[in-house]
Amino acid sequence: MSLKLKVGDRVVLKKEVERFDNFIAPVGWMGIVVETGSDYLSVWMERRLFGAEDWNNCVIWTKADYSHRDGPENYLSRVGG
Repeated sequence: MSLKLKVGDRVVLKKEVERFDNFIAPVGWMGIVVETGSDYLSVWMERRLFGAEDWNNCVIWTKADYSHRDGPENYLSRVGG
């Protein structure tokens, strides 16, 4: 992932994230990176994301997202430094 995000980084959604049948996270919403790995990223959203209760209010990207060129670098921008 080209963003090189780490746990604790604050991010903003620059593109809507759709997780069909569960939720849509709107552009402009802020979150905090809570878990990261070579093929996994979890961002806890600062606003309540209805439908994401089973994921603790997180938007998650997995290996499948990365392999489809739909990884988090297409959706997130780091806030601040």
